[in-house]
Amino acid sequence: MRSRFVVIALLVAGVVCPLSTSGYDRWYAGRRVGVGYGGGYGMGGGSIYSQAENARANTLRAQGEYNMDTTAAMSNYEDARSKYIDNQQKWIQVYGEKQRALAAQHEAEREATHAERERAREFQAANPPAGPPRLTASQLDSYTGRIQWPTALNEVAFEGQRKSLEALFALRVHTSTNPDLASKVDKAVREMKESLRAKIREIPSQDYIEARRFLDSLAVEGRSAVG
Repeated sequence: MRSRFVVIALLVAGVVCPLSTSGYDRWYAGRRVGVGYGGGYGMGGGSIYSQAENARANTLRAQGEYNMDTTAAMSNYEDARSKYIDNQQKWIQVYGEKQRALAAQHEAEREATHAERERAREFQAANPPAGPPRLTASQLDSYTGRIQWPTALNEVAFEGQRKSLEALFALRVHTSTNPDLASKVDKAVREMKESLRAKIREIPSQDYIEARRFLDSLAVEGRSAVG
């Protein structure tokens, strides 16, 4: 009798347990909750761990792209800055060359103008309108042979030549004019003209012309009769 009761109890337990397991599975399956260690406890599209890994990967990728963009921007900036500096240096070089060329041109023009003025002064002094006149009594004392020199010829540089001509004109007073004396006066006057021409840039224009004309007249006087 007892054995029979045990058999019945085991049969009842075999029926109830499968039913209970099936109900448990249906209850959790309806809520989409994974069962077992393999399924884990995640919900929906993957586990929390995989989502964190994806977020970290996205962050690293964004950071890498930012670094690449920053590097490219810096490279472009440095390239533009280098070109700007190069252009500035070239502009300064070209500007300097133009300024030097302009200064050289102006200097050449000044030299040409100055040379032209000197030639004009020389021509006027050497070619007076009506020929050199004889010296006046205030310029040459015919009784003593004393010469009153113009300002330009009174400089120390002409002292030796002045004394030579003064000696010739003092001799002229006593010997009168003769070919030999006239030749010596003419030679001394030409030498003094050369010395005067060498100082043309140092002497004011009016003083230079006055001195040149005086020497021309002095040469005429040396060829003329006393009195």
